[in-house]
Amino acid sequence: MQRAEQIMLQSTIKQEYDQFNDDIDDDELCKAWDELYNSSQVLQSQQNKLSNIEQNENLIQNSNNGLKRKRLGVSTTPNECRTIIKKH
Repeated sequence: MQRAEQIMLQSTIKQEYDQFNDDIDDDELCKAWDELYNSSQVLQSQQNKLSNIEQNENLIQNSNNGLKRKRLGVSTTPNECRTIIKKH
């Protein structure tokens, strides 16, 4: 990964100053680019998975809180209040 970043940095320097190490050929530059791109894709995928897990946990937590509130007789709507009052 560090080598890929170094190659990409040298490529950028070449574009800006037209100075580039001749020991880095186009194939090595392409491989470095592919490695960085693939690493960023893996990172993005992991971040998406983590975000989905957090969203699911929030939904489960909200659902559980709603069930607990109903069990305790706490209601959020007037109709639920009427139902609870009629039961008692």
